Amino acid sequence: GSQFNGLANLTTLWLAYNNLQSLNIDFSKVNKLRNLFIQYNQLNTLPDNISNLRDLEVLNLQGNRLRNLPLAFFSLSKLKYLDISNNDLIQM
Repeated sequence: GSQFNGLANLTTLWLAYNNLQSLNIDFSKVNKLRNLFIQYNQLNTLPDNISNLRDLEVLNLQGNRLRNLPLAFFSLSKLKYLDISNNDLIQM
């Protein structure tokens, strides 16, 4: 959570290739994000608070271990580019 205090105007966050197993991010602190790159980690879930990213346009989730996407994910109405390839998706 608090690692993003003071970064309210952040528009791009690159966390790719970090072997992350979970995202413990308070997305309400960085809700101006437009680009989120978290490809090639070890994520098997996304936090529900991803719905706080109302301005998100680009989301790269390629090469993780996601099995499904949270319902909150579908409220990202400004999303223009989504890559969910090379995951373990069983339902959407």
